[in-house]
Amino acid sequence: MTLPKGFGSSGAGGASSSDVERMIGRRVENMTGMITLSYTSSVLKLWKKALRKTATV
Repeated sequence: MTLPKGFGSSGAGGASSSDVERMIGRRVENMTGMITLSYTSSVLKLWKKALRKTATV
């Protein structure tokens, strides 16, 4: 696996599990805003759909 700069040892070795965990952790930390926004948007869409159903009944 090829890792970005700053991860892994310099040389021709593979990535250690701690390096991979750090890389994945950083990616997830950078995406928390998008994850929260998509979750909120899906909840609002479900509420809107439910309100529309109850209004027509």
